[in-house]
Amino acid sequence: MNSKKLIFNILISGCVSLIVFSCKTSTNGYEKTESGLEYKYDIKKDTSRQVKLDDFLVMDVKYYSAHDSLLFTTESFSGKFRMKYKDASKKGDINEALGMMKVGDSMSFKVDAKIFFTETRHDSCQKNLIGTKIRFEIALREIQTEAIVKQLKQELSIREKDKETSLLDEFISHNYPDCKPTKSGLYIIQTKQGKGANPKNGSKVTVHYIAHFINGEIFTNSYRKNRPFIFTLGKQEVIEGLEEGLLTMKQGGKAVFVIPSKLAYGEAGRKPVPPNSTIVFEMELLSIK
Repeated sequence: MNSKKLIFNILISGCVSLIVFSCKTSTNGYEKTESGLEYKYDIKKDTSRQVKLDDFLVMDVKYYSAHDSLLFTTESFSGKFRMKYKDASKKGDINEALGMMKVGDSMSFKVDAKIFFTETRHDSCQKNLIGTKIRFEIALREIQTEAIVKQLKQELSIREKDKETSLLDEFISHNYPDCKPTKSGLYIIQTKQGKGANPKNGSKVTVHYIAHFINGEIFTNSYRKNRPFIFTLGKQEVIEGLEEGLLTMKQGGKAVFVIPSKLAYGEAGRKPVPPNSTIVFEMELLSIK
């Protein structure tokens, strides 16, 4: 066989291969799984580490409506976006898509909008999205085991606690230098003395309050709502720092409680209070029953 004929045969063979490959893909470049999940690799890495159940996936994520409106992006996150991979049994949803990935892969997926919102996010799907597909762009940066994530959380908690202690000491030194903490660590600053007896566990108290972080940012204010708060002491209806502080007040009195996180919302936090955050309550005790 001469060289020209050999080259011709190679070109023909290559064209046949391209035709066969194109038959496996849809017209928009996506392939389909048996469940109907559409996918394509933008970057495919040949790594041995694939996603497993209970792995934590560190990812860059964006997803769009069928009309290319951006619905979500991890670009707004200050740290790493991490998600636990829980269910590989669901087909045709984002779980199936993530199960296909390896570290370093970047992929695009199209998932039925109703399946994603109702079954994955456990949320309602907007009517205008029903019958359409959500397009995901996901880059898998890292896979972390539960043990690694637990260790990272512990290290972060230690750093956050050290930072809280430093900020609290600075706040007290600047604002209430003569105030000493109680045995539990609570700071109580009586600003107006009330009259009568102190409340006790079982007392029903009515209070007004302004609550803020030590940077002065207010996160709740009963005066602004014009709605005093009523609760019973000793029933753990409020955080520990408020329970302790109110037992030192009298009716009509006012006080400031500087409450470290261990007496407030702790390592977990509670919206809008971040983890390991000292909070300040300006409290007025209106009545005791």
